[in-house]
Amino acid sequence: MTFGHYGIKRSIYELNSIFSCQWSNGMLPHIRFASLPTSDRPYRPDAEDWNVSTAISGGTSMPTSGITQPPIVGRCVWQVLHRLDSAAQLYYHDHFCNMALALHRYHDWLFRERDPLHENLVACIHPWETGMDNSPAFAPLLERVHTYLGVIGSSLPPLDFRRADITHVNAKHRPTGRDYFAYLGLLRLFRSHQYNGDAALSTTPFLLQDILFNSTLCASILALASLQEALDRNSKDGEAGPALRELAASNRIRAGQVAGAIRDKLWDGSTGYFYGFDLKSNRLLDTPTVASFSPLLSGIASPAQEVRLVSHLFAAEGFASPVPVPSMPPMHPLFDPARYWSGPVWPVTNWLIFEGLRERGSPAAEQIRRSTLQVIAEGVPLDDAAKLAMEVMEANSAGRDGEEYTTPSTSQYSHAWLWDSAIAAIGWLHVEEKPVRTELDARKPGFWEYYHPVTGAPLGARHMTWTASLFLEMLRNR
Repeated sequence: MTFGHYGIKRSIYELNSIFSCQWSNGMLPHIRFASLPTSDRPYRPDAEDWNVSTAISGGTSMPTSGITQPPIVGRCVWQVLHRLDSAAQLYYHDHFCNMALALHRYHDWLFRERDPLHENLVACIHPWETGMDNSPAFAPLLERVHTYLGVIGSSLPPLDFRRADITHVNAKHRPTGRDYFAYLGLLRLFRSHQYNGDAALSTTPFLLQDILFNSTLCASILALASLQEALDRNSKDGEAGPALRELAASNRIRAGQVAGAIRDKLWDGSTGYFYGFDLKSNRLLDTPTVASFSPLLSGIASPAQEVRLVSHLFAAEGFASPVPVPSMPPMHPLFDPARYWSGPVWPVTNWLIFEGLRERGSPAAEQIRRSTLQVIAEGVPLDDAAKLAMEVMEANSAGRDGEEYTTPSTSQYSHAWLWDSAIAAIGWLHVEEKPVRTELDARKPGFWEYYHPVTGAPLGARHMTWTASLFLEMLRNR
């Protein structure tokens, strides 16, 4: 691997695109919006709906949304650097130094503005920040949002439009209209406060210490420490070494504090699951979801907790299904095998579980990896599917040469999402030469958004970048 490798350049461009839209306060927004004619608005809410001015965000290379997303980005930056050879690491050294600084600012923002109780657990203020928008675990919070909006809704600026997400996707596979009423009501609330952090925390009826969000944050902080240690070893400036080593040490301490808080507060010993904590009702959301397994990452779960979690993965009364891992236990009364986060299998959460199990040396890791590859490949030989995965990533590319980024799926999006882009960055490392950009058709595999946990049938949107990226990652990086 050399620094001229096409995929390495695309990986660096992807990461740079993320950080080029960092707010002046350190926040990394969950969407970066492409500049489009006002007559062409294929995804809503878009930049005009969020109405984030430069007075709010500071200068960014693209307009942005006003909230964030699961902070897996630090782990992805580290994985990119870690896999480069020494020549490529030195060639891109300044880029990674800038990314390390940006990550540190992002983590600081999360603790400064989203840890109101100073517990080393940050809070999400919107379901979209969790990455699992319509998770049944959030039902009590969404009911509270509806009650709140019923009281103050008329005082908020109007925001009304036809949903674009169900134009290309079966509405039965998506969050409901009632869900979207809550999502957009919260957007209107935050917009009315000009995205002021204190105002958002004090007024939002959705305030959740989410288990997946905090687990990926812990993983991101720990990865940043490894990144800083590697940059210290590669540094040509002897004066930078002590500062980098000091930052790395402090981040290892911070990651340990987050992991300890997750183990202590978000674990329910009676059921053997991790749950999110509702800060408004002061209780655990005791509905198990696939997010309950995210503390397998980065040594967060204790060995005893790991044993119980792994037992749930394959237990009939837990998450056992013909295609693992469903987003809800199949026996749960709220399980819906086709609707978004209410039951389908998502490659992204399978990847997080696989990574956590692999770190722990669990034989279950290989079982998750193989089943994920098989369901995505749709019966196509894996090497042939890998070639098409590369074509999907290239077809979903946008931006100018040297400033390219990867959209989730050009069939319905022109914009870029935070954790999609972070995951695309690691997938690009497996693409040696520029793939031929083709019009994507109905060929298999379709690299779908998610899959039916019983039949393996593809669901949601097709030609998804992060599904293609994770297919390459899980196929090539065993």
